[in-house]
Amino acid sequence: MVRRMFLIGWVVLYLLTALASRGLAAEKLRYGTSSKKATYSLALMAAEQKGFWKQNGLDANWTPFRGNTDLNRAIVAGAIDMGTESMTGLISGASKGIPLIAVATTGWAEYFIWVRSDSLILKPAHLKGTKFGMSRLGGGFHAYGRTVVRALGLEKDVTFVATGGHGAFLGAMKTGKIQSVILSPLDGISLMLKGELRPLVSINQFLPKEKVDDVIATPRPLIDKNPGLVQKAVKSVLQGRDFVRENKPWVEKQLIETYRYTPRVADIVSKLVIMRLPLDLKITPKAVDNVRNFLIENKLIDEKKAPPVNKLFTTRFVD
Repeated sequence: MVRRMFLIGWVVLYLLTALASRGLAAEKLRYGTSSKKATYSLALMAAEQKGFWKQNGLDANWTPFRGNTDLNRAIVAGAIDMGTESMTGLISGASKGIPLIAVATTGWAEYFIWVRSDSLILKPAHLKGTKFGMSRLGGGFHAYGRTVVRALGLEKDVTFVATGGHGAFLGAMKTGKIQSVILSPLDGISLMLKGELRPLVSINQFLPKEKVDDVIATPRPLIDKNPGLVQKAVKSVLQGRDFVRENKPWVEKQLIETYRYTPRVADIVSKLVIMRLPLDLKITPKAVDNVRNFLIENKLIDEKKAPPVNKLFTTRFVD
């Protein structure tokens, strides 16, 4: 009898322990980014290294993709749950029927037109009669370029050329096949320090001041089905982002070890990364509307297929 009671007690204890462990088990999260660039990756690296995922009850797996389109396809295919991408990418995806919504902004972006260091193009007006290079036509950079030349009255005097990736446009610049290219400061700074390129003008001065750039994109069905998972993910990513803002030495270390920057470049790039992280994380209707209109004006999306502004973002998950 005593032995039977002992066995029953042991079984009950085992079951209670198993149930408790199951209740405390971390929730799975598959998170993606549209790029492996430092501006997207550092917050995720911090969330992993500093335990923010685990603090919020998540067992997270992060996958970087090669562009907004690939990230959105992965969301549609159910390969990932949510991710970080540009607002232009989110709206483009939503206009194709992907039920995406921005739940927080993670940073702002800035791009410059760059020319060769020895170029005779000394001001934007000198772009007249030149060729403008980019990886592909019809994308966001093409739209930025058209916005600039339109503002300068050079719409008929600048030719846009698809060159392919990073190495291809550098070769095209060196051989004179193109005279300018759009890059972020993070991509251009190394080339500037090598004496190969110099910035000509910031694209941002030709864009609306109120806009939203990098965001956490989430499919609407996930918000309806599991808002708790979305809340945990947003909190973790933003904790990682805040850690990046406040820890320049850590950022420099990652840039040197992961991205192979020299200490000199890492010092400059870390400052630029931190500058891109705003204090205010809420998304405004006006900012979203400006991005939406930018895409429509440049014929990157069909106005009839573009969701209304109030269907493209929510402030529900940001205090």
